[in-house]
Parts: sequence; structure tokens; C-alpha cells
Amino acid sequence: MSQTSNRRARRRPTRKPEQLRAGRTYEDAASAPTSDGAPGLPAEDQFLVRELHLNQALIKAAIAHLDLDTLLPALLDPIKDLMGVDNVAILLVAPDGQHLLLHAAHGLEEEVVGKVSVPIGKGFAGRIAASRYLLFVPNLAEFDAVNPLLGERILSAVGVPLLVGERLLGVLHIGAGTQRLFTSQEIALLQHVAEHVALAIDRALLYRGERETWVEHERQTQRTREALDAMLELAGAMVSAPVVSTDPEDDVEDSDESESPEDALIARRQQEDEPVHQLAALCSRILGCERIAIIGTDTETGRLRPIAVSGSSLQRERLFRAGFDHLSIADRFGVEVEAKLQAGESVLFDVQSVSPDHPATLLSQRYFLMSPMLASGALTGYIGANFGDNADDYTPENRALAHAAAQLIGGVMERQRLARERAEAQAEAISAERAKRQMDDFLSIAGHELRTPITSAKLNVNFVMQLLDRYLQTEDGAPPVAEDMTLYADSIQRLTRARNLLERTNRQFKRQERLINDLLDLSRVDVGKLDFRFETCDFVAIAQDSTDEQQATNPGRSIHFSAPDRPLPVWADADRLVQVADNLLSNAIKYSEPGTPVAVRVCAEGDFARYEVKDEGPGLTPEDQERIWQRYYRVNGIMHQTGSGPGLGLGLFISKTIVERHGGEVGVESEPGKGSTFWFKVPLSSAQSSSDRS
Repeated sequence: MSQTSNRRARRRPTRKPEQLRAGRTYEDAASAPTSDGAPGLPAEDQFLVRELHLNQALIKAAIAHLDLDTLLPALLDPIKDLMGVDNVAILLVAPDGQHLLLHAAHGLEEEVVGKVSVPIGKGFAGRIAASRYLLFVPNLAEFDAVNPLLGERILSAVGVPLLVGERLLGVLHIGAGTQRLFTSQEIALLQHVAEHVALAIDRALLYRGERETWVEHERQTQRTREALDAMLELAGAMVSAPVVSTDPEDDVEDSDESESPEDALIARRQQEDEPVHQLAALCSRILGCERIAIIGTDTETGRLRPIAVSGSSLQRERLFRAGFDHLSIADRFGVEVEAKLQAGESVLFDVQSVSPDHPATLLSQRYFLMSPMLASGALTGYIGANFGDNADDYTPENRALAHAAAQLIGGVMERQRLARERAEAQAEAISAERAKRQMDDFLSIAGHELRTPITSAKLNVNFVMQLLDRYLQTEDGAPPVAEDMTLYADSIQRLTRARNLLERTNRQFKRQERLINDLLDLSRVDVGKLDFRFETCDFVAIAQDSTDEQQATNPGRSIHFSAPDRPLPVWADADRLVQVADNLLSNAIKYSEPGTPVAVRVCAEGDFARYEVKDEGPGLTPEDQERIWQRYYRVNGIMHQTGSGPGLGLGLFISKTIVERHGGEVGVESEPGKGSTFWFKVPLSSAQSSSDRS
């Protein structure tokens, strides 16, 4: 039988019930005098009362506080008061595992909290941590303590290790300002208290770790989302960037008779590089780096040519540009670096490996990342990005984003090169076709590079959601003890809220995928490679699937759906028609007020199956009704009200192309201020000829 059990077995069975029957607390009963004026309970039972109240206070603190910074003071206060000491302190193991840090104190050590570091194995707390045994020192003045307060202001102390299983969390010690002999009961109580404190701290550390993991995940998700948005903006700017005219007749009209041929060539180069200058700021947003330089190479001579520098002063930029005159990559960085860039590999360049007058020192004092720009397998330059002066700053995510940005910028430069070749060769038709193929290659690269971080992020989110689901299901089957019920319910609520946030993040990833798919569909339309898989399908089911998906995505919106109670068979690609219906319905939701209804109607109209969406949005002018079906067109002055942000202006253009490939029509009926009705219709299967079906 344990010592505590022995003490409880020796309690007087009649005293406590008699004194508590009047509604008083156990502490009141302990202090109430008897008829002869003596204390109501023996000293031993009074100690048990202190133990009971201390246990209750520790459990209450552990339940009420999950954050370590608020938990520790809540634990120390009752320990100091009920143990009757002048000081109580908690030291926790430092991240290096070799030291103890004073995290919290109540009493004489409060002024040095956060300032004391004790090597494990030395001093009072360090020896307790190393031995993992209790240590009592009656006179600290004769002890080699690391903390000078021990021995000067605290003369007697007893400390115990904080253990969870075999894992050391830290040390708990109490002390007195005068020499004091702690009783065996007090030492046993301190050991018992240490068990409660260790469990509470372990729970708080787990909570802190999970919270830090979640915050880091949110930061990475936000950064990925911002990078993807910037990449989409970059892609849109690249598609719409004007091609610099290189017609010789234009040169004659614009040339200055006093301008030398060399000056004219420099002016031409600056004009051609202007789109790249405009995109440099977008690259800085994508990469989130301190400084960035875009360096091109002459395809004939291999000489380097600085095109754009961002994040440096004008004077440093001039020195940087001057340092690359008439030199190649091999001249400046070595043959090995050149070979890696030509192979499509990024290079982390150490600036300290070159002389102090090297132009790379103007970009970074230690490291910068060189990401190759390739076009048709040939090296056209590189992007130099400075993420920081530590190698750890150049994470795989940063390298992947820099590589993707280099590919996109390389596409712009290649597009400009193709424009020059077209003017020089006077073969506009051939050059236009090559530029078209190049743009298709670019969009394919962009789609791949943009999808890769989304796919990785989605896998991580889904993995965390599965872990949360598994944990929540497991916890549902294993109810906690009554003492931990409040903490358990609070933890489950927090985990459920975290899962809901992850689910919302997943929906945002789907929006990014839709924008990328729009870009890829545009490139397929341009080259006549938009794939269709025709088969007989039910037009009503297509519309119903689209409506159900949008209703699930927008649970707060009122969407009315009406359709015949019989199938409407059509010869179509069901996925493509769902894409059209999704676009029309999501636009109606996005550009109308949240409280207004949206109506979806499906019907047979002669030999056609018709789908229409009616909203109560701002409406369209006759001019806008004609132009909204054009690529990249977006109506001025109309802001999205709900749902995801505006797209690239491609959805209606692609929808029109899909419907027309089905032999159908699209249209809109609208008046400003009175809402809009967007519709499309495709032939019913009964109206299709056998030749059409083949």
C-alpha cells in the first residue's frame, strides 16, 4: 500500500462528514476549531486537505490553459501558496537538448525569467535533469549553483525532474529564503505535483507544435496562392503583351538622321526589352525575393546582356550591367555552371567563390539562385534571384517557383525573337504560325509549372484532412475521463474548425485549377486541338449535375432549378457541356447580390435542348452583350459580389467555342439594372443526322 493510501487509511472517519454537513468546504472544515478550541482536523489530515486543493488547482489550470505562456503561471501560483514556499520555478529543456531555460517563476526568481540558462549536468537544476532524481539542498550558499540567486536569496531548495515516461521536459523546484528542512510529506507531495505539471506542460507543448505547424501551413498556402495568382497575372500579361514592330518602313519614319547605327540598335533593343521590364516587377512578387536580375544571352555570340534588374539602386544597377560587357556565362561563372544551365538545371551560386569585383557581388553578398531560361531546348538566358544570404533560404519551393518564372520569362523573350525573325525574313505567315506554336508550348509549360505546386499543396491538405478525420473518428470511440472532458471537447472543436479551414483551402485550389484549364483550353482552341468525346447523354442530367455542384460550393445562395421530368437526349461531350453550364451559373452567382435568387431552367425548344440562367445582377448594355463573347473581354464597372475573384476573361469565349462545336448557339438577354439571362442550346439527338453522329 502506498504512503498516500496509508495516510488516507489513518483518517478519522467521522470528523469530515460532520463538519461538511453544514454546507462548508473541506478547507473550512480543516480550519474549524473543536469545542476545546483546537483545530478541527489533525495536522496530517490538514496536509491531505492541502494536497487535495493543490491537485484540484493543477487540474483546473491544465484544463483552462492550452497555451504554455499562460499555463505555467497558472500552475505556479497554487504550488507556491499551498506549499508555503518563497519561490517556485519551472525550467524547460532548450531546443538544443543541452540546456535548461528558466521559463517561469513565482517569487524570488521572477526577475530573471528568460535570462537563466543552465547546462544539463551542472548547477542545481542541471544535476536534477542529468540524474532524473529528486535533489534537496538545505543550504544553497555552500552549493555551486549556476543561478546566483540560489544561495544569495534562496537558501534552501528541493527540485524534481518533469518526466513524461522516459522523456525529460524540464525541472520543477521550490525554495525558501531561509534555511528550511522540507518534510518527507512535502517532498512526496512535490513529486506527485511534478507528475501533474509534466502532463500539463506536455499537452501545452503538443498544442504549441500543432499550432505552429498550422500557422506555417497557412503561411505556405497563402504564399502559394499569392504566387499562383501572380503567375496567372504574368501569363495574362505575356499573352497580351504587344509585339514590337520591326518593319523597316517604321524605322525609316521614326529614325533620327543624326542617330548613329549603334545608337539605333541600342534604342531598338530597349524597345524590344520593354515587355520584359514590365514583367520584372511581377517576377519579384512571384518569387518574393529581395533582388532579381534577368540576363539574356545572344544566340549567335553567347554574350550576356542584362535586361532588367529589380531591388537595387540605379548606381548599383549601372555597375552590374557594365560588368557583363562582351562576356559569356562561361567567362563569368565557369564552364560547369554554363553546362548545368544548358541542361535546364538551376545553380545556387556562392558569391564568395569569386573575386570582390565580380558583378555578382552587386546582387548578393553570399548566395543567389541562377534559373535557366530555355526556348526550344536552347539557353536564352537566366534569372538571378537573391532570396537571402543563407543557403536555407533557397528552399525547394523557392527553386521551383524561380524555375517556373524563368520558363515564363523565356517564353516572352522567345516571342520577341520570333517577331524579329518574322520582320527580317519577310515571311509573316510562317512566322505567325511559329509564334502560335511557341505560345502553345508556353501555355503547356505554364500549365505544368502552375499545376505542380497546386497538386503538391492539395496532396498535403488532403493528407492532413485524412489524419484529422482518422483522429476525430478514433477520439469519438474513446471518451475521456471526467477530469479531462472540458479539455477534450475544446480540442475536438478546434480540430474540427481546422478541418473546415482545410476544406475551404481545397476549394480555392479548385478555382486555381479552373483558371489554368481556361488558359490551356485557349491554347487548344487556337491550334484546333480542343478534344471532344461525343456520346448520347441526358441534357437534363448534365444541367442537374452542374447545379448541384454550384449549390454545394455556394450553400448560402438560393438556386431554383426547373427541368422536364423526362430525359432530353443529346449527342454531346457531357463534360464540356457541364463546363459551359458551370461557367454561366458561376458568373450569375458571382456578379449578383448574395441575397438575390438565381434561376436555372432547362427545356426543349424545337429540335434543340435549351439551358438558361437568370440572375438579378447589374445587367449589360447592348455593346457589352456583343463583346462579352470575345477573349479577354471583361465588362468595366461591374465587380464580383460573391464567390471567387474575377478570371482572365476567357470563360465565355471558351463556352461559345464549345457550344458551336456541338452545332448549337449561345446568347444573352439583358438590360442595365434588370439582370441578365444567359443561355445556350444544342441539337437534340433525334434531330441529329447519322452523318453528324459519325
